[in-house]
Amino acid sequence: MQGFNPWFFLAPMLLFVFVSIVMCIAFRKRTSSMMAYSRCLNIAVTHERISIHELADKCEMTEEEVVKSIEWGKRYSMPITIEDGYFVRLADLSAFQKGTQAVMYLVICPHCGHKNQQGVAECENCGASL
Repeated sequence: MQGFNPWFFLAPMLLFVFVSIVMCIAFRKRTSSMMAYSRCLNIAVTHERISIHELADKCEMTEEEVVKSIEWGKRYSMPITIEDGYFVRLADLSAFQKGTQAVMYLVICPHCGHKNQQGVAECENCGASL
């Protein structure tokens, strides 16, 4: 019988910890970007039409990030678009009709991630201003 080799047990454990840390960082970054997109769209939909540049200033983001936010919202069937460098809201989001069924959009709190109904001024979960 050979002597005990601690690396036989330690190496897989270190690999597992390293992979776990990398996955946590990636998940946090993805969640953070989705929260930023949601916050930007919350600001954008309060306007019927606003320039991408002005929206970037209000959201404290780059213009490229604002465009990504709008594209993200469009993927989820929000009635919004970009025309000639302007964000354009195509319909009243709170009363947007799809066929005969009303569609209610949720506003995600940028602080805690709670999904609130559109139109509320404060988060139902943490009370932060939306």
